[in-house]
Amino acid sequence: MKKSKTYGIILCILVFLLVSGCGGDLLSTIGTGTSSTSGETGGTTGTTGGSSGGSGTGDTGGSGSSGGGSTTPSWKDVGSPGFSTGEVEYVSFAGDPNGNLYVAYTDKTSTRALVQIFDGTSWRNMGSGYVSDEGTEMVSITIDTYTTPIPLIAYKVNNYPNRYIRVKKFENSTWQQVGADITDVPASQGSPLQLSMWLSTPYIAYPSTNYSQAGIVKKFVTGTWEDLGTNFSDSSPANYMSFLLYGYTPYVAYERNQGGYIKKWSGSSWDLLNPPDTTFNTYHLRLDAIALTVGIYGPVVIYREQYDNVLRICVNRLYVGESTYWIDLGNIGICSDNVPKGIVSIAITSDDTLYAAFRDSENGNKVTVKKRTYSGAQWETVGGGPASASAAEYINLIVLNNVPYIAYKDYANGGKITVRKYE
Repeated sequence: MKKSKTYGIILCILVFLLVSGCGGDLLSTIGTGTSSTSGETGGTTGTTGGSSGGSGTGDTGGSGSSGGGSTTPSWKDVGSPGFSTGEVEYVSFAGDPNGNLYVAYTDKTSTRALVQIFDGTSWRNMGSGYVSDEGTEMVSITIDTYTTPIPLIAYKVNNYPNRYIRVKKFENSTWQQVGADITDVPASQGSPLQLSMWLSTPYIAYPSTNYSQAGIVKKFVTGTWEDLGTNFSDSSPANYMSFLLYGYTPYVAYERNQGGYIKKWSGSSWDLLNPPDTTFNTYHLRLDAIALTVGIYGPVVIYREQYDNVLRICVNRLYVGESTYWIDLGNIGICSDNVPKGIVSIAITSDDTLYAAFRDSENGNKVTVKKRTYSGAQWETVGGGPASASAAEYINLIVLNNVPYIAYKDYANGGKITVRKYE
């Protein structure tokens, strides 16, 4: 009986402490808790993290919103904005399935090429310094994802009399040359060179002096760069070219005589996909920026054309089936200034959701990103407004794990590189 009275007295004291607030710490340890460090109960939404959200460290961990609400998506910097050491030119951007991000560019002061990787916290150089030994331009980066992700970079050297394209890959912590230099390149190009990859086999597209600056694609086979056919632009200049591999099939879009054309490699020849007597641009007044992507329903191209004295950004899909025809996906914006370099970019997801980025003269030459699903009838602006803080050039758009990313030359940060994502 005496022991029972003692327990009763202790219980009364505990109840008094809890009611008076003195036992708040004790309550927090035996209740649901106000935060989580496991990431499974904290999370970015804070749904089980209590009033202060969670500080989780797992896949769903994050800062948690007050009161358990969801976080509103927005454009966020990846690392520090303007992270390159100086002003840049010729930006190229890529990602791999592990979520790693890579940028290649030419440093404007030294004119030499660099590659940087985002390590989850900050951007750092790949290798001990510059990738190139000489002044470069027209850089392009791609990733070999067949086994361990390996970045490859192509760049053009234009220091007379040395004029060539060189390809390097980052392996064993150093940049190693891939094959011999490609020497049939013109002094000036109306197109960028572009590098792509299929199962550890690199492909490169560029204008060639051997065919009056016609478009050439080469494939690296048994230690040698070999031509893929003769040329894809019928011995005419291939301007504003955009090249990629969809699976193992090469596709290219380009301008010739103010008309826009799309071709693919059949295995023995370059086949024109345009319906007879048509081009993807409606008006043959001016066509000076092109970016191509390919999805499950066929090629899609974004471009700039002149219409009624306005330089507008347009998107067209090429439907290829029993009949082939163009599907006009609309005029999505205006880019009225005379800067054709790096002003459009386009990406597509596995479910055929399109993302389009462009230099937007109606918003201070900032980057605007728009989105359209396959079944959707309208484009929507991602984030509701411009994606960059100020004017941008050399715009690159990719979608990685369903998250859109942009890399660009950022005039808000002295012409250095900024990378942003929308989530």
